[in-house]
Amino acid sequence: MGYLKFTREWTRSFDKSEFERVVTYVDASFAVHSDGKGQSACAVMLGNTLVHEVCRKQKIVTKISTEAELAALADLLIEGELVEDFIMELGHLMGNTDFVTDVHLVYQDNKSTFVMVTTGGGMPRTKYMKEGRVRKRAS
Repeated sequence: MGYLKFTREWTRSFDKSEFERVVTYVDASFAVHSDGKGQSACAVMLGNTLVHEVCRKQKIVTKISTEAELAALADLLIEGELVEDFIMELGHLMGNTDFVTDVHLVYQDNKSTFVMVTTGGGMPRTKYMKEGRVRKRAS
């Protein structure tokens, strides 16, 4: 209740400029909780407007930060896809099938995780993680 009391004056501003795609930023913090689990977060943007954000404790204990980032990506990628599906359905209801013109874009700041997702490989120390935990979305 204290948080709500001190933040009730905060506002969210919406940019009315047009947007071409849904953009999702995903990040994780490795082993920040006392039980060894990490923290995952994502922000979903339409143009310059933040429309959805999620921050939660990870469901699994990970061995390295790359795995924590991969777990966050696997768990939170759906958040951006749900927003994209909502926007696409809204466009169909309004009679505009070109409401979102570009493919959903996802930003991930861990290079090892990026390599694992895009090429299916990784570094030798991450070979215990099976390929395909995160699937590329067909466009």
